[in-house]
Amino acid sequence: MIALHDLLLDTRDGAAPVCVDGAVIIDFDTFRERVLSLAAALRLQPARRYALCIDDPFDFACALFALAARSLWYRLIRRRDTSPIWPMPATPH
Repeated sequence: MIALHDLLLDTRDGAAPVCVDGAVIIDFDTFRERVLSLAAALRLQPARRYALCIDDPFDFACALFALAARSLWYRLIRRRDTSPIWPMPATPH
């Protein structure tokens, strides 16, 4: 298992698999490029809060890590429930 905090480190092998979907293997370089691209797009947006409603697990992971890389606040909620999985702090720091 890969520790989440290690996923965006430059020290990882770029060919290391991050996502396997049948015969398709997405490597770390592709994942990191996608996350950083999304984070760059988020920097151009004035919004400070986002709702992620994405069915594809890989796309969701990329968006979630992009929000984290952008240091935006996010709140994880269960699909049909409003109780937080990871509560958002009352005030950002």
